This record gives sequence, structure tokens and C-alpha cells, in this order.
Amino acid sequence: MTGGRLPGLGDSPLPASSRAWSGTLDAFDARSRAWDEYTSTPLGRLRQELTTHHLVQHLAAPAGSLVVLDVGGGTGSYAFPLAQLGHRVCLLDFSAQMLAIARQKARQLGPLLGERIDFCHASVDEIPGLFSPGHFDLVLCHTLLEYVLDPRETLDVLSTVLRPGGLLSLLFANPHADPLRWAIANEDRITGGPDGMPVPALTILGFAVRGERTWYWVAGAALLVAVWLALNLIESPRGRALRALHTSEVGAEVVGIDAARQKVMVFVVSAVFAAFAGGLTAFYSGFITPAKASFMHSVELVTMVVFGGMASTFGAVVGATVLTVLPQVLTVVQDYEMVVLGAVMMATMIFFPRGVVPTLGALLGRGRR
Repeated sequence: MTGGRLPGLGDSPLPASSRAWSGTLDAFDARSRAWDEYTSTPLGRLRQELTTHHLVQHLAAPAGSLVVLDVGGGTGSYAFPLAQLGHRVCLLDFSAQMLAIARQKARQLGPLLGERIDFCHASVDEIPGLFSPGHFDLVLCHTLLEYVLDPRETLDVLSTVLRPGGLLSLLFANPHADPLRWAIANEDRITGGPDGMPVPALTILGFAVRGERTWYWVAGAALLVAVWLALNLIESPRGRALRALHTSEVGAEVVGIDAARQKVMVFVVSAVFAAFAGGLTAFYSGFITPAKASFMHSVELVTMVVFGGMASTFGAVVGATVLTVLPQVLTVVQDYEMVVLGAVMMATMIFFPRGVVPTLGALLGRGRR
């Protein structure tokens, strides 16, 4: 691949087919401005920055050596960072309106960036007729599969233009999440609807658990059992397999570890832990509402893990403890509570990038040497 445009492409729009899509062209065009605004919000920028950061870590080739296809690239939130690294990018999208916004952004970022990006107005099922087999080193398929009629067929199409050994990056939402969320929030007979539902008292061996002190011992015992099980899992053969996958998935598969099976197993184990903790929470409060299944509540839980230290059992415990107690302690500063809490979080991310527990553990290890 030398300078100039990608073979067979220019900036002129191509006919768009809609066979592969579950929505209409007008619907995607109507959402283009809203999507562009979302990518400019703090949450949208965080999503883009995290995705790009992890993606770049997997790119073994030096900058400027990859030919990239960004399928359903929208307004270019993932294409532009790769082009700025020197890669050649083809941004393909079904929506002419989104491509128009992407072209405008490319012009604003300067002519050099524009030379590295081609814009293609086409649908997924047109890809085999536009590009030769094995044409791309990297194919991005972000926020796309939830909108196509047959995701497996779409992946088959993308694999034809990906070179052997190339990288396919997938990022998609669960298409069944919205109906499930709607059912949780509105099915009065099962979940109590938006107002929630009462939960009966927890009974253990005929004894009803009541009172703060009793719940303190129940929660403490549950925590100790959960930590003990997690530590034993880490040191078990399955735990060693998971650590091998964390270090190098390819290397782990070479020595006979079934990556897909191990990932499904640990996902199920995590779901069991979460379900048990959620059940205890409902029994403790005596009431449960759909807010417990909200996105922001999930963000809070992830923040606790990141704060304490990912891949650290005790880090998760420390993160949950600190971020539960700290807001209560900061009530003494009243109007500045959120400011101080944000400053503490920023300082932690700067000085403890791996989390509190792993970073302190590494510092203590160095001190002993």
C-alpha cells in the first residue's frame, strides 16, 4: 500500500444496500447528530479513549504500516485516532449523514489526516464487491452487530477482507438488553414495576435475620467466604489457566488451554458471586427497585474494582470499602463533598494507576529488597 487513495475508492458516495440492516436508512441518518453529540460527552470520550488505548496495545506493527477498515465507523470516533497514528483507514458507513459529519471533522483536523482516511458510503453486504480478499490488516466492527439481521453472516463477510493473522476488533451491545430492561422496569406482576417491590426477611435455619448487628455478622461471614473461595480459585488449576490467559491468550492456547471454555466458566462464576451479593442486598434493604440494575450502578461497581486494583481480590474489597465509607466521611465538608471525592479519585488514578492494593504491594516489595 503506497500513498494516495485506497484502491477503488474515492470520496463520492456509493449506492447503499439495506439487505443486511435491521433498521432503515432514515432511522440511522436521524440518529447521526445524537450519536455525534454522545461521542463528545465525558462518557462517550471515556469509552472511545479506553477502546483506542486497548486496541493500540494489540497492534504489534509499527505506526503507519496498517491498512484499516472501520465498518459502521459513524462520525469517525475510532478512525481518526488510528489515522493520527499514521495508519491508512477506510471509514465505511450506511448513513450518508454520519459520513458527512465525519468528513467535516476530517477537514477541521487538517489535510494530512484527510489524506489517510477514505470515506465509503456502503452497506456491509457490499464489502466483498468493494475490496479484494485479505485486503485489510485490521477491521473495526464497533457498535454494529446489534443493528444487523444476521451477525454471523456479517462476521463471515468481514473475515473475507481480513488478511490471515489480521486483527478483528468487535465492540457491540447485547441486543436483548433493552427488552430485558423494559421488562424489569415495567412488568408489575414480577418486578413491581418502576416502584419496585418489597422483599421478605431473610430466614436462615428458621431464624429471621433482623437488626443492623445481625446483618453485620451475616455480611462479614459472606465476605470471608467469598474471599476464601476467590483465593482458592486463583491457586487452583483453573485459576492458573486463567492467569495464563491473562498473560498471553495465544501462548495459553498453544499449551492446550481452551480459552473460550475458561472465559465462559469465569463469567458464570462471576455471575454467581454477583447474584449472591445482590440477593443479600435485597434482603438487607427489604425493598428492591429497577434502579439497582441501572447503568450508573454498574459504573459504581466497576469504579470500586478499578480504585482498589483490578485482578486483585483484596483490591476489590478495599475499593468497595473506601468508596462506600468515603462519601459518608466527606459529608462534613457539605457543598464540597463531590469536589473532594473527585480530587481523591483523580489523585488515586495518577499516583496509583494499577489501583491502591497492587501499587502499595509493589512498593512494599521493593522496600523489602
